[in-house]
Amino acid sequence: GEALNARLEGAFRRRVDDADRDAKVHFSRKAETDDKISRLEAAASQLPAAADQKTAGTKRRDAAELDAAAAEAAFAEADGVLAHNAAAAASAAEDARRAATTVDQLRNQRVQAAEDAPRVARLRLDLQE
Repeated sequence: GEALNARLEGAFRRRVDDADRDAKVHFSRKAETDDKISRLEAAASQLPAAADQKTAGTKRRDAAELDAAAAEAAFAEADGVLAHNAAAAASAAEDARRAATTVDQLRNQRVQAAEDAPRVARLRLDLQE
């Protein structure tokens, strides 16, 4: 009886420890995701300026043949910024999706642990009788 009770209690504690560990991982990932989102928001605020640089570069290239080299550099730089920001947005979206999946998994684990708790308590009482 005591051995079974010890095994049940150990299993319950492992499940609680696993849920705590998963929660810590989730919050760490959430903090990383929040940081990436903040960086993305900062990068996104630069998008209008980058788009303006690209437009200005295109106009300068069309308007003056002498200024064509400088306009091409601004155009390429703006394209690079836009590509970088698009890649950062895709990465942040994937991180957010993974974080949401982790949150769902943690909720399911907590629900399972809460559902298991009464059964464990009943088993303990049964073993004590």
